Amino acid sequence: MRTGYSELVKTRVYGERWETVNSIGEGGQGHVFEVRDLRNPLSGHYALKRLKNPNRIERFKAEVDALRKLDHPNIVKLIDYFLPDSCIGTSAPAFLVMPFAKHGNLTTRVRALKASLARLIHRIAAIP
Repeated sequence: MRTGYSELVKTRVYGERWETVNSIGEGGQGHVFEVRDLRNPLSGHYALKRLKNPNRIERFKAEVDALRKLDHPNIVKLIDYFLPDSCIGTSAPAFLVMPFAKHGNLTTRVRALKASLARLIHRIAAIP
């Protein structure tokens, strides 16, 4: 664990609505947390992506804008978001909320699919 990373997993509420449950991981642009909706506690869990580098706010805004415009069954839905007017010097970080993918992220799913396909091809190749 990185120094200071344990502070990220402490319970925190974003947008007076999303309470952190667990840290899922991080990418180049943000930290991702499993969160629950305080307004609707029975609705299940969601994934909250919080911007970690304020200098990347424009890219983050573009991601939110793209998710707002897209509507397709194979693209995650944007549930909620917060974009401060200025990310520099604000105590409220930019974030977006999406449905929680309980079976892992796309990279995990693609790796599993590749492994399954490789096993299948090996079995087919072994058929006389």
